[in-house]
Amino acid sequence: MFVPPRHGVPSYFLPMLNDVDRNSSYEQAIRDTLLDFNVRQGRPPAVLDVGASTGMLSMMALKHGASSVTLVEANRTLLDLAEEHIRHGFPDAHATYKCCVSSDLKATEGVYDMIVCELVGSMLNSESMSSYLAQIIKRGLLRSFEGRYYVVPQRGVMTARIYDCPAAVGLTTGIETPRCSSFTLQCTTAPHRKKSSGLKTRASGFASHRANAPLSVIL
Repeated sequence: MFVPPRHGVPSYFLPMLNDVDRNSSYEQAIRDTLLDFNVRQGRPPAVLDVGASTGMLSMMALKHGASSVTLVEANRTLLDLAEEHIRHGFPDAHATYKCCVSSDLKATEGVYDMIVCELVGSMLNSESMSSYLAQIIKRGLLRSFEGRYYVVPQRGVMTARIYDCPAAVGLTTGIETPRCSSFTLQCTTAPHRKKSSGLKTRASGFASHRANAPLSVIL
């Protein structure tokens, strides 16, 4: 089971926030799911953000009409940043901040209409997202609407491709920050050439009922 650090900003965090493709996929899925909920249920949802980090997904949910957001983040440094961001960008938002892990949540403290979750790491389930979401649903923290759970991401597909990227030659131990200093926003800004189509290496459903807004994770 993945256990997040309790303080500080992890070294991988800023490159992740700069991943434009990933962020765009999340926002589209959140927007579509909120719209679907409003149409079907006739009201905006109360959203639980699991692994909220600096609050990006909560801000997307507020931007697209969530009635409230509850941010759950085990890392105090990141949660404080999330609170600062939301207070600045959405001063009238109904937001609650909980510095804990999702297993600490109790249904007596609140039940939610929708979950957004940023627990997709460099691999599709490297941060045990399926396990965390299964526990949340089992404990009754997420409402079911005629057998339908509103979760983003609802499911994910991880693919692998072959690229020709001279700037990456010699990287054998993962991303080395000094050697990536010329990548202005994200690693995909380095000169590269795609040499194969995507090969599906893993597919996961993160909620056990019907899908509503798929999020494809392309690596």
